[in-house]
Amino acid sequence: MAGGSGWQGGDSLVIGEAELNGRLGGKELALERMKKAGVVLLILLAIGYIAVCVVLYIKQDAMVFDPRRESFEEMEAEARGRGFEPWLNAKGERIGWQSTEGNEDQVLLGFSGQAGNALDLCFLRDCCKREESNWKTYLMEYPGYGSREGKPSEKAFTAAAVEAVDMLTAMPGRKIWLVGQSMGSGTACATVRERGTKIAGVLLLTPFNSLVAVAKGRMHWIPVSLLLRTRFRSDKNLAKYPGPVAIFISGKDTVVPPALGQKLYDGYRGKKRLWVDPESDHDVSELLKKDWGKIVEWLEAPADK
Repeated sequence: MAGGSGWQGGDSLVIGEAELNGRLGGKELALERMKKAGVVLLILLAIGYIAVCVVLYIKQDAMVFDPRRESFEEMEAEARGRGFEPWLNAKGERIGWQSTEGNEDQVLLGFSGQAGNALDLCFLRDCCKREESNWKTYLMEYPGYGSREGKPSEKAFTAAAVEAVDMLTAMPGRKIWLVGQSMGSGTACATVRERGTKIAGVLLLTPFNSLVAVAKGRMHWIPVSLLLRTRFRSDKNLAKYPGPVAIFISGKDTVVPPALGQKLYDGYRGKKRLWVDPESDHDVSELLKKDWGKIVEWLEAPADK
């Protein structure tokens, strides 16, 4: 009897150990499966992230440039109603719009933002026709914008702007002032880098220090500094410019953070002045109109004032 009881106890002990080993083996197997699933998930996430980066790289021009295309006839009708007429280059190609009135000795050349087209800057003529300046106003159309042929790019914008400046400076003694709005500020600074000695002064409306900085603020989870082709390094392009720079910032700007315009202002070592509209959102046109007399006076004053 006692022997029988011993064997039964031994059997129970053996079965218990087997069950325990089986359970431990099952947990290890489950843990191993979880690890493999985690690795697979990480690989899928990495593939998805890379795929997103590739798509953004391929499609970035459509995100950076947002031209409003219109027929020449439509744009001409609007332009003439606002005091502008077609502006042609030496080849007879339409490159923008020029005001029908204004002083030819001093001219304002405007570059619009990334959306719309050059006629968005018609309000500049309302400023220039005042008695403080009466500058003739030129609005350059970007390649691929409005009714102008071409493909938008930083290189194309800069080349078109340089051509425009060279055309305007062909008249001896003429002063040229540049104004760039939003992404147009990048074009203005790139033009200054190439033709700085020909530019009397620059007005930058809601500018940034670089387009890369703008993109980082919107897509901080993407390596934009590696992917972005259009960079507009205004801080570097403006660095060696010898003339006056007026910067206008919107205090509640939701397109270009005001801090980026402030960084551009802080980094420039030449003659400069900052205007801030604390309540506006990416539109300083009213501030420009209101203070135009003071702006012109400051631009034309000697560098030590």
